[in-house]
Amino acid sequence: MRSNKVILCLLWTAAAFAQAPPNKPAGVSGVVVNSITGAPLPRVHVAFAPDTGEDRTYGAMTTTDGKFSITGILPGSYVLTMERIGFSMPADAHAPENTPLVLATDDRKNDLRLTLVPSGAINGRVTNADGEPVQGVLVSAESAIGISGDFTGSTTDAKGRFRIGGLAPGRYRVKAMPENRHTPVELRTDGTVDVQDAPTYYPASLTFRQGARVEVAA
Repeated sequence: MRSNKVILCLLWTAAAFAQAPPNKPAGVSGVVVNSITGAPLPRVHVAFAPDTGEDRTYGAMTTTDGKFSITGILPGSYVLTMERIGFSMPADAHAPENTPLVLATDDRKNDLRLTLVPSGAINGRVTNADGEPVQGVLVSAESAIGISGDFTGSTTDAKGRFRIGGLAPGRYRVKAMPENRHTPVELRTDGTVDVQDAPTYYPASLTFRQGARVEVAA
């Protein structure tokens, strides 16, 4: 009697397993647009990676009309990344683009509308104490939140002008320093000294004083 119960249990388990739906892959499709103009963006690399850290990514490039389609995605929770020169992901952590996407078995997430933010720029001019333009000065824009590696810069031209482009919207600190930081002080025969465009820094640590904060919009 006991052996019959074991056989019936095994048969029921096998039947239930046979009736279980297969683990069918999911799919995602949609369009990527400019957050300011709403125009479709071609040549955007769209990718979904598991938020569990697994080494598996699904991706596609948007077409001329900004559309993309990715199929064969295993069910799970995914983090979205989008890349295109001159654009960045929305900064808002709660934006749909920054929220993990959960895909179930045989799920189809169609008609997604994703946005990329156009990069901004900082333009300006560097002069000396006499108001004359200074050439060859390195002007940098660093993220106000101090993220390592979040740095970009430009060198002034003959008229002291500079332009720092490709900046994601946010707050930046702008600094300027001569290309040659170690130009020695020139001693004159009459006892005077000449300092050529010396940067302002704390002598003990050579740490440059914080520059003005600049707000960059899309």
